[in-house]
Amino acid sequence: MTAPDFAALIAEARALVAAGDDAAALARIADAADRGDAPPSLLWLAGKLAAENRRIERAIGWLGRAAALAPAAEVVQVDYADVLTRGDRAADAAEALRRAVSTIGPSAALLATSLSPRGGDAQRTAIASWRGFGTRLISVNTAAEIAQLAPEYPDVAFRETARDGRDLIGKPLVYVDDLLDALADEGAPVCGIVNADILLLRAERLAPHVSRDALTLCHRLDLDDPDDPDGRPYVAGFDAFFFPRDWIPVFRDSRLLLGAPWWDYLFAARALLAGLPMRVPRAGAIGHVVHPINWSQRMYVATAALWMEALRRPPAHPLSAPAAFLVALLDGFAARHRLTGEFDEDTLADPDVSAHVTMLLTLVNHLLRTQAQPAADPPR
Repeated sequence: MTAPDFAALIAEARALVAAGDDAAALARIADAADRGDAPPSLLWLAGKLAAENRRIERAIGWLGRAAALAPAAEVVQVDYADVLTRGDRAADAAEALRRAVSTIGPSAALLATSLSPRGGDAQRTAIASWRGFGTRLISVNTAAEIAQLAPEYPDVAFRETARDGRDLIGKPLVYVDDLLDALADEGAPVCGIVNADILLLRAERLAPHVSRDALTLCHRLDLDDPDDPDGRPYVAGFDAFFFPRDWIPVFRDSRLLLGAPWWDYLFAARALLAGLPMRVPRAGAIGHVVHPINWSQRMYVATAALWMEALRRPPAHPLSAPAAFLVALLDGFAARHRLTGEFDEDTLADPDVSAHVTMLLTLVNHLLRTQAQPAADPPR
């Protein structure tokens, strides 16, 4: 029997989908999808359409075949996991998700953090959520902290640093540069940095967007507890980052500290100045159990100054209009509020300066988010 023109069938089905007739699109390709020589692209489309039409068992069959034929296609594996979940096959869905994140997504990335000896249950739960999907983790800590933490976290690889932020801001936080250096010493093609209390909630929302060609910036959901089903999107900052290992030099050379204010704006701002692509997946992939803020006004203003300091280096190429605006804005702001050079204690304690820094944060947040591409969900 002569094989049908699969490409033409897919094009016809997509045209019917665009016209709003999913049922007709499914009918057009169903017979071809039942053939033993159907390609994964057609099987995937048939499975998605079957799921849309609530024909879950047919969807499982077609998407399962597509997943077997295209094991490195994250979107296929994620969609297969989704339809398995809808078919009450949770164990099979979990295995499909592990395959999905083992291609380019979180498990192919080497994730760096800095565990706290005082992290408690929230930190243990967060680390377990990433480990459950096979993500490799390293933690950068001082020797004294490693002695405390290593017995409790045997699956985490520790990297020692000889310094922390106590001399700079009075807290034993780890420098972002030391995290980047630890990542650079490894061979992972994709790297990530995350706060130690961030939970991986839904790998299927994150996996398709972690890649070798973009900086992925993740907003969190704020949760009342780890099982909270009604998390609230927090878009005033970012809590997880993934980027190609080759881009590490773009983010180096700052005095910012993991877990202090403003550290999370380093990556997006440096990427903007370098003209690198950025993505922001839909909120919901990661979460954070809310807790009292543990930084002061002085630290907030001081780290804003450190962030502006980190962006004051000559660009290697002409800047885009948004990047040039950011540079001019920060130069003027730092000069106006005496946030250049060494810290001025009077400035750090000035509530008016703190209020202006808050307004600056709002503007910078809007600028950076509008320059990042919203990471669309996988196409139907």
